[in-house]
Amino acid sequence: MSNRHPDSPIFLFGGTFNPVHYGHLRLVENLHNLMPEARVRMMPSATPPHRDEPDVSAEHRLNMVRLATESLNHVVVDDRELKRQGPSFTSISVEELAKEFPSASLILVMGDDAMAGFQSWHQWQDIIERVNILVIARPGATQQWLAPEVEQSIIRCDHVESLLHNKAFDAKVETLSKPMETFKSTGRLYRYQCPLLDISATQIRQLITRQQSCRFLLPDSVIKYIEQHRLYH
Repeated sequence: MSNRHPDSPIFLFGGTFNPVHYGHLRLVENLHNLMPEARVRMMPSATPPHRDEPDVSAEHRLNMVRLATESLNHVVVDDRELKRQGPSFTSISVEELAKEFPSASLILVMGDDAMAGFQSWHQWQDIIERVNILVIARPGATQQWLAPEVEQSIIRCDHVESLLHNKAFDAKVETLSKPMETFKSTGRLYRYQCPLLDISATQIRQLITRQQSCRFLLPDSVIKYIEQHRLYH
């Protein structure tokens, strides 16, 4: 549980976490390294609009995320999308969080592939009115094309680390005296290239189905939980 100030920036990190693994946790640590004063809200989704419904219950996935993050005091596990009926629309969660934390900057974390299809998200215009977006770029990856309507509605900013170190960045964005002030406006798109672990939840599920070891891909506490409840068999 986080004890940070209510005005601290909040990273919103959603996913099915089916199961949560070290790839997810490495990203959480990257976010913490980038902005130690921020909180990370991990938000398991119930029924993602752009994916098949998870084959493991919301309760199990939530419990695994809690086990995996219980020692991380900068992480909050947010179960609002699991409690909500119907598809897990990010726009609804963002609207709720903006009301709960009116003074905090909300930073939506997503991958390049998700950003490329952002125009298909439910009420995407409302999302960028309330948040900044941090796109996680894999090393060596090329920047994904944005749909014209998204391109016109968002401000592209330079590499987020250069912002945090007060170096030069995109001329369309005003120079600010304090690095954190760059996150106080909304509708900005930042790219963050950081060390990532190439781990797939799909591969983990396949290993478990084949009764093969998945040690060192996810925390031992999560492996024990999976074994106790015979998940993915």
